[in-house]
Amino acid sequence: MHDIALEGLEIWPKEKIKTLKLPFKLALQGEGLPLEQAEEVLESGLMALSKVLEDDRGRWILSSHQDAQSEYPLTFYVNNHYIRSVIDRTFIDEGIRWIIDYKTGTHKGNDKSIESFLENEEKRYRPQLDQYESALRKYGENLPIKKALYFPLLKVWREIN
Repeated sequence: MHDIALEGLEIWPKEKIKTLKLPFKLALQGEGLPLEQAEEVLESGLMALSKVLEDDRGRWILSSHQDAQSEYPLTFYVNNHYIRSVIDRTFIDEGIRWIIDYKTGTHKGNDKSIESFLENEEKRYRPQLDQYESALRKYGENLPIKKALYFPLLKVWREIN
C-alpha cells in the first residue's frame, strides 16, 4: 500500500495488482517463508490490495493528503529505552491528523460475531495506536488526532476513540 500511496491511485488500476504476484512470491520465499505459507500470505495480500482499490474508504486512505506518510518510522525514548514504531499511514485531512493501522486479519464467523471480533481488535490495538499518538505529540504534532483500524479484506473501518 506504501507504493500505491506514494505513486498515486491513478497509476494503480486493479489489474496492476496481478503483476505483483511473482515479485511478491519471490520476496516472501527470500524471507524464508515455506512455499505453502508463502502462497497463502501472497493471495491474502493481493486480495487486500484489490479490495483497497475497490473501497471508497481505502481509496481515501491512500489518496494524496497533506503531510502524508506511509510506513512512517518513529523512534522515541520511554522508561530508559528506545521504542521504534512504524505507522502504516498518517496524514492531515481537514485539519485533523489521522493515524491509520492496516489489519489484514479476517473474520470467519457469522455476522453477529463480527462485532465481537472488531471490538476485540480495537481493544488489542488501542495501546499501539495510543503509542503512535504519543510519539507524534512528542515530535510536535499539535493538531487534533484521530486514530483508526482499517481491515481491507473486510472493507471495515473502525475509528478508535
